[in-house]
Amino acid sequence: HSEPVPILFVLISRIEKETEPWEIKERLRQKLGARYLEITLAPLDYDASLRLAENLLRISMIPERLRDRILTRAEGNPLFLEEMLRSLIDSGVLVYESGAWHSTSTISDIEIPDTVQAIILARFDRLRPELKALLQSAAVIGRNFYETILACIAGLDTLMLSLNLATLEEYEYIRRVSSPGDADFDPRKGIAYEFRHPLIPEVIYHTIFKKRRRELHHKVGRCIEEHFSERIMDFCDLLARQYYSAGDYKKAFEYSIKSARKAKEFYQNRTAIGFYDMAIECAVLLEDTRTMVECMKEKAGVLRLVGESEKALKDVDGAIRLSKELKDKKLIADCILQKGRIYSSLSRYEEALKAVAEALKLYEELNDRKGMADCILNIGTTEGRLGNYSRALQCFNRSMKISKEIGDRRGVVRCLHNIGIVQNRLGNYIEALKYYDYSLKIFEEIGDREGEAINLSNIGVLEFQLGNYTSALDYLNRSLRIRREIGNRYGEAISLQNIGAVQGKIGNYASALDYLQRSLRIRREIGDRYGEAYNLQIIGEVQAGMGELDRSRETLHRALKCSEEVGNKEVLRRSHIALARLYLQTDQYNKVEQHLKAAFALAEELGSKQGWAEALLIQARWEGAKGKIDDHAFEESINIFKQLNIPFALASAYYHYAEAMIRNGEKDRDKVARCLESAEEIFRKMGAERWLKQIEQLKG
Repeated sequence: HSEPVPILFVLISRIEKETEPWEIKERLRQKLGARYLEITLAPLDYDASLRLAENLLRISMIPERLRDRILTRAEGNPLFLEEMLRSLIDSGVLVYESGAWHSTSTISDIEIPDTVQAIILARFDRLRPELKALLQSAAVIGRNFYETILACIAGLDTLMLSLNLATLEEYEYIRRVSSPGDADFDPRKGIAYEFRHPLIPEVIYHTIFKKRRRELHHKVGRCIEEHFSERIMDFCDLLARQYYSAGDYKKAFEYSIKSARKAKEFYQNRTAIGFYDMAIECAVLLEDTRTMVECMKEKAGVLRLVGESEKALKDVDGAIRLSKELKDKKLIADCILQKGRIYSSLSRYEEALKAVAEALKLYEELNDRKGMADCILNIGTTEGRLGNYSRALQCFNRSMKISKEIGDRRGVVRCLHNIGIVQNRLGNYIEALKYYDYSLKIFEEIGDREGEAINLSNIGVLEFQLGNYTSALDYLNRSLRIRREIGNRYGEAISLQNIGAVQGKIGNYASALDYLQRSLRIRREIGDRYGEAYNLQIIGEVQAGMGELDRSRETLHRALKCSEEVGNKEVLRRSHIALARLYLQTDQYNKVEQHLKAAFALAEELGSKQGWAEALLIQARWEGAKGKIDDHAFEESINIFKQLNIPFALASAYYHYAEAMIRNGEKDRDKVARCLESAEEIFRKMGAERWLKQIEQLKG
């Protein structure tokens, strides 16, 4: 692997708070902290405005009073200044003669508009009619447009179109962005142009009468359909906007739903949501309730993916109400299942189970086997999150059986993957890895990038548990890259958390906290309380490793409270273990006993062999701190960690066994040495330098 190198990103956006760039900017500020620098561009002062004007033309040769009027009216706005000077030249007020600029009017007679828009409009009004008509046609297409499409709607021959476009380039209304010879040039589309500034097409567009606008939009749509029929999906987003603006809501719906699904497929989630909104509006105007419900249901799924689960619930509740009015049982079941998924993403597991059970009953009445398999899989996932692993495995196997019978490969691989997760949680790591490897291969074959990311993440976690830290970080970073590419914030939080956990185990505490805090922020932003509990528990353990015991105790109690509220038994168990370990460090034995008792009970309830071994190890250490070596507890925990093949936990058990023996004057020095050697061998393989130093101190 090559060494990481720093990258500087320079981003530009407007300052309006109601825009999406503002939200992105604030998110970056929170994530990057001191690494984020914001430079607000203030209006140009008089001297800077004068220098800009000098770069455009030798303004010092213009009469001083006119120059001052121009600069004062511009108020430091560079675009205003540029457009004002161009307008004065276009109108003949400024002329260049004998190597100098001269004013042809008295200064008091020269009108200077108050806004940039007014200047653009004044310049536009002075153009020849054929140039005005061409700019209006281009403005209807958008800021960016292709020569082929413009030729179709403008009705000009190739020569006249080229001459007029060249003139508009010279007048600096438009500029070329792709020409023959460029790597990205497409001869079917022709030369690509864009308006020099987004305000220009906006102002020109509003000079067109509304009826004429609709006619032009419709013409653009028809031209695209005729010229690019075999590549229509490349233009479906443009077609959706054109037909919507034309008032052809049937065609606008057709292309907006295609655009939404296309964006969703490529994980362009914000774009997908925008097109779903357009499709829903078109369905309302067309009075097509069934189609509207389908769109609302699909949009809710995308909202859930980006963490806007409360908005998703609102949409899906509306979809359920409308589908009940239609008395469409299949549609009702689909919407209720979607609601169950949203409840699960909000950690409202009892409500999730209730909703999915209701959907399952409807699918069974319809004999809809695909719906039945989806519901049973969803129930299994929720049971697994609640720590009910036996029930979860039953659901996954039942769902997989149905999926195989109906030939649903995607359903089969989802079941295989989830079985791997449960086997992992039960400590059956070799079995889990077998399921992960098999399902990763299928996810890649069917092109499911989110499935691929999930699987990579879980393999990374497993490699981490097995002590293969370099391999673990490789898998986890691959997963993180995919999740960022596809815009899955929920998945991004998981990958960040897992990377933080690995960094914490190998003693890179600053890096660990950075990853974990970023993950926690996302968890809170998207309302993932189940994940929040996990994050807090791991942060608490990292803080304990750093020696920040007060902060660690506070964080772990927050994790305990959060996991109790959402019913997350696994995090509850881990938090009790972490608190017992923490109180052992501070000799608060009554609290050790309290949390140890809860950890044993939860490990037994969950059927977690790892949980049982972790509790046994703390019990043995506690006995050692009180002056007694509990050989049975130490040896049993070591044997379980060996069986489960958890190197880090095994090395830790060897270390603490040796520590207890040394503290209590164990006479069998060979036994102590064997424990330390076993611990040292494992920690050295992992590169856990902090633990190796502690072993050296113990030997001393």
